[in-house]
Amino acid sequence: MNQDRNERKREHIDFIDEVSNADNCYVNLENLNKNKMHLDEEYQDKLAALTDERTQQNRLYEERIAKLRQDEQYKHDLLQDRMARMVEEKAEHDRKFQEKLTSIQQELSSRQGAYHQKLEHIRVHEVEKDEKHREGVWQLELEKKQKQEEIQAQIDALNLEILKQDKIYEEKINAFLQDQSYKEDVLKSRTAINRDWNDEHEKYQNRLMEIERDRAEVDTDYEEKSRLLRLELENYDKNLQERIARINQERQVQVQLIDDRVAQVQQEKARQDELYRIQLEKLEQDKLYQERMNRLKEDTRETDRLHAESQEHLRREREALEASYLENDNQNRMPTLKRLKEIEDEYEVADKHLDVRGWNVLGNRGENIGRINELIVDTEVMKVRYLDVDVDNSITNEKESRHVLIPIGVATIDQKDDKVVIPTLDRSMVMKCPSYTGQAVTRDYEHTLLTTLSPDYTIGSNSRSDFYNQESFDDAKFYGERKKRKSIIFNK
Repeated sequence: MNQDRNERKREHIDFIDEVSNADNCYVNLENLNKNKMHLDEEYQDKLAALTDERTQQNRLYEERIAKLRQDEQYKHDLLQDRMARMVEEKAEHDRKFQEKLTSIQQELSSRQGAYHQKLEHIRVHEVEKDEKHREGVWQLELEKKQKQEEIQAQIDALNLEILKQDKIYEEKINAFLQDQSYKEDVLKSRTAINRDWNDEHEKYQNRLMEIERDRAEVDTDYEEKSRLLRLELENYDKNLQERIARINQERQVQVQLIDDRVAQVQQEKARQDELYRIQLEKLEQDKLYQERMNRLKEDTRETDRLHAESQEHLRREREALEASYLENDNQNRMPTLKRLKEIEDEYEVADKHLDVRGWNVLGNRGENIGRINELIVDTEVMKVRYLDVDVDNSITNEKESRHVLIPIGVATIDQKDDKVVIPTLDRSMVMKCPSYTGQAVTRDYEHTLLTTLSPDYTIGSNSRSDFYNQESFDDAKFYGERKKRKSIIFNK
């Protein structure tokens, strides 16, 4: 009878466990459905936001394209107008430059012609002056020669007259010698002749002196005229040199003015060329702007393609998430981990000294992490899998308490005091662990927890037997020297 009673009691317990497992599975299924609905809503919201963003981007893109086309057309028209104006201005500038150059060349030619005419006129005038001077000198020489000839003729006439008088005197002497009777008459005649001769000689001398005076006057007049002619020639040469210097100075001034005007024209041409170069650079910049616009259009098309790919990727992710949810629905249908207080009516800890609930938890540096609030038990094998740690408020800086689950193989029991030490945990890592609010522990939660505690953790098989064979769930490491007490034993 006792055996039947135990069998009925065992069957009742199994039935309760099955009902509890079914209830937990139902709860997990509802949670998964809620999560799926929530993710569907988030997906729909993200899809709507992406659609709105895409619509807004398309509208902005169309506006920008329209504006860019307008700007491009405006710039193209403006560029065409500016090119036409530049071509006209360059043609007008070249025409004006040619006109200025032609006028300057004509003016230079006319000034050179006038300068040559002035030089020719001065040379002709100088030749005429030289001819007049030579003619005046020749006239003076001719007059001097005529005067000398006249004086020589008078001297010759006086000499002839003297010769005649001498001949007459000789005849009278001869006649006196022939006629001795006329001696006194001859003497008288001789005296008279001498007196006449002396008178004639004196007249001759006076005439000669007059001729010499006339000759001296003629020479003085000649010298004076020659001096005046030389002075006139010197003044004329001086005036001529001054006029030539003044003409050369005027020519230099005109040449300088012409050079200045040519330099101004060249500077103007250089400035126009610089403006033309600037316009060409502007055209190059506009061309670069057009190329950038083309690249922008290509980038926009690439953005559209990437957006389409992102939408396709989101769609695939949604399908993958739906598939993963379906898979998780099947995988999470595993025996539920329960809190120890939920099964205390049926089970109890065999060794009270190993009930670590209420013990303080220390980190790798001996700092206080919190205290153990509860034990999470695998009811299938009746082993503790997790320690429910109530985190100290000094770590969270929050009024409400925060709980985290620690795999039992990660912690160890202090050998002397009733404390639990976690060598791989510190105060900063506690805040990275996912919070535990008393909900059912799922495999996703366990993966997240193990990944946080050990970055080298890799997700392996999801089967129950393989998963809990990891070192993180080895309770032998938890008890250490107290291994002789084995594990927490649950008695019915």
